[in-house]
Amino acid sequence: MRLIITFILIQALTSCATFRPQENDKLINYHEYEKSISEVELENFNASSKFTFYVKDKGYSGKLVWQSASNVDTVFLFNPFNTVIAKIKLNPTTKEFAIFTQENSADIVQFYDFLKKDDNIFLMRQFILHRPLFEDKNIVVNNKHWKITYKDSLPSNKTKQISFEKNDIRLDILFTSWKKLNNLETKDFCKFLAPAKINIFLKVLSRRADDYHNIQSIFQLIDLFDELYFRPRQDTKIVLQDTGNIKNNLIMQAAKKILNNTSYGVDIILKKNIPIGAGLGGGSSDAALTLM
Repeated sequence: MRLIITFILIQALTSCATFRPQENDKLINYHEYEKSISEVELENFNASSKFTFYVKDKGYSGKLVWQSASNVDTVFLFNPFNTVIAKIKLNPTTKEFAIFTQENSADIVQFYDFLKKDDNIFLMRQFILHRPLFEDKNIVVNNKHWKITYKDSLPSNKTKQISFEKNDIRLDILFTSWKKLNNLETKDFCKFLAPAKINIFLKVLSRRADDYHNIQSIFQLIDLFDELYFRPRQDTKIVLQDTGNIKNNLIMQAAKKILNNTSYGVDIILKKNIPIGAGLGGGSSDAALTLM
């Protein structure tokens, strides 16, 4: 009876997580991939998924839960009976990586070896968190002999289905949920407020060479603020944690203008209170505060 239940569970998980590239997939190289992804680093999240790991034609299925908080990721692996079989700790900054498990079956040991080899788990993390911002439904990226295939996306362009394939190895992942963890840790950060404004008068003037327009305006600051937190880093990375999940965030653009070609980095937390797209100048205010 146990064997029958195991077979049914594995078949169900495999059918959910397995997919093959289609003829109408958009094919891109790594350079095109880098140019197409969002600059905002997704942090403080909880992502649940089903996975199937293949070596040749033999597959192992289970559940994977990926949590990220305070620059440390924890990945939980579950077997088809929804029992935790491993906990993985990784630090994306230092590339430190450790597996804690008592499961030593041949299938799962192969999976562990795959994760550890050539920093594959960090490659997985990069492509899972940074889905290309193309409108195409299916996208295939070729990188270091790996073929990474995206199929569909969730709201906010989060990864829904992704496949990693190289030689006779393939890992298929189907994400069932993404949750933002809002308890952002602001210890050791300096806090600043970016005010909203209301336009009392606004006149659009001539178009500039950069296709922006000169304007003439009178505005009044109001008692509504975005909260920004800054903390220097020991490397040159610029990491933004954004509760508004804004694409092409002006804060990142401003920080890069200031810190590019320097030896400094910064952690930034944005707690978004000013409504997006409401004409209250929240994005501009955030960028101006970052430059200051």
